[in-house]
Amino acid sequence: MRGEITWRAHKSITALPPGFWNEKVAKDDISRYEQFLRILESESRDSTFVCFVAYLGEAPAGCAYFNVRTSGLAGIFASRWSLAIGNLRKALRGQINRRRVVAGVLSVDGENWWHDPQVWSWEEFLTELYGQILGHWRSVHQIVLRSYVLRDGPLSEEIRLPYRRLGFVEQDELLNGDLMLDPLMTTGEAFLASLGSKKRAAVRRMLRKREEYGLQYQHSRDMASLVDEIYPLYLATVSRSTDLAPADVLTKRVFERVANEPTLRPCIQMVRDRDGKLIAFGANLESETTLFCWLMGMDYSVNRDYALVYHVYWLAILQAIEDKRRHVNLSATNDFVKERFGAVLNPNKQFAISPGGK
Repeated sequence: MRGEITWRAHKSITALPPGFWNEKVAKDDISRYEQFLRILESESRDSTFVCFVAYLGEAPAGCAYFNVRTSGLAGIFASRWSLAIGNLRKALRGQINRRRVVAGVLSVDGENWWHDPQVWSWEEFLTELYGQILGHWRSVHQIVLRSYVLRDGPLSEEIRLPYRRLGFVEQDELLNGDLMLDPLMTTGEAFLASLGSKKRAAVRRMLRKREEYGLQYQHSRDMASLVDEIYPLYLATVSRSTDLAPADVLTKRVFERVANEPTLRPCIQMVRDRDGKLIAFGANLESETTLFCWLMGMDYSVNRDYALVYHVYWLAILQAIEDKRRHVNLSATNDFVKERFGAVLNPNKQFAISPGGK
C-alpha cells in the first residue's frame, strides 16, 4: 500500500532535482531536455509555467510540466486601451481571461509528464493531476495534454480509457517526421543509395541546383557568432505562418542562450548564394543518438528556384551521418519533402478538455 502523496505546484521546471526530468521524462529526446525547456520558459513573453510534482515523502513519484496562457479580449486590448475597457470587461466577462493550460512548450512534441508505476497506476496519476489543475486555478478554459508521438504503434486502451472517463477528447496534431539511419552508413552517397529509385531521383534533381546556381554549403558549431545573421531569416519564415501567435515568435535572446548551452550541442547548417549571401539555415540540437531539426529560416524570394528546404534537410542528414546519430527528428511540416528523404510520418496525438463545457 502506497504512502501519502503530497502535491506541490512549482513555478519552474528547475524545482525538480537536477537531472531528474532528463532521466525520467526526456531520456534521449534533446527537444525535451530540461536545459532547453528552461531557456524557453525563462524567455517566454506571454506564458507562465507550472510544474506539478507529486511527492511520496521527499521523493518525486510523478510530475507534469505546463505552460499557461491567458488570452481573450483583455489580452488584445490591454496594451493600448487598458483604461477604456473596464465596462467592456464586465459585459464580456466570459470572453476574457480565458486560461489555457498546455503540457510542455510550443513546437516540442512528446509526453511532458511522468509517474512512477510502482507507486500508482496511470489512471490514478492522471485523475489526481486533473484535480490538481482544477484546484490550482479558479477557472480554466482548456486543458491540453500533449503529445504522444506514435513511433511504436497506436496508443493502448490503458492510456486512452482514463482520458475518456474524465471527458478528454483525443485530437490529431501535425505528423512528426522521423528518419532512421543505418549504423553502417558513413556517407551521403550511401544514404541516397538506400532510397527508392523515384525518391532518390527526385532528391538528386533538387540537390543539383547547388551546382546549377553556385550554392555554397557551410556548417558551424559557433552558433553564437551567427545569431545576428540567421535571426532575420527565422523571422521571415515564421511571418508566413498563419497559426503562430506573435507571442510565440522566439526572441533573439532565445537563440543566444541556446547557442551558449553546451548540453544542447547546437549546430548550424547554412546555404549561401554564389556571392556569399546567407539564403537558408537549419538550427539543430543533438543528443547521443538523435539530431533534432529545431528550426529553419530561408529567403523566400529565391526559395522556389533553389528548393532551399531540400538543401537544409540534406545538410542535417549529412551532419547526423558524420556525428553518428542514428535518428533524425525532422519535426513537423514539409511532409512531402521529408517523405522524399525516406522519413516516416508518425501520428501525433493530444488530449483536450474544456472543464466548463465551453
